[in-house]
Amino acid sequence: MKSKKTKDLRPALAFDQKIETQIIQDALNTYRIHHTDPVATPELEETLRSLCDELEKCEKMFNKKG
Repeated sequence: MKSKKTKDLRPALAFDQKIETQIIQDALNTYRIHHTDPVATPELEETLRSLCDELEKCEKMFNKKG
C-alpha cells in the first residue's frame, strides 16, 4: 500500500492487493460492531459505513482486473 497526495494535498491511499482493502474493511466493521453505539454516535456509525463502502468499491476494481 502506498501513500499519495492529490493535487489539493489531501492524503490518498493506493492499494497493491485486494487483501489490503479487505483487511481494513474487516477492521472497520469489527470496530463499528464492537465499539460504537449507533444510537449514541450516529455520525461515527455513518462515517464507518461510508469508509467501508469506499473500500468495497476498491475491492470491486481488483475483481475487474485480470
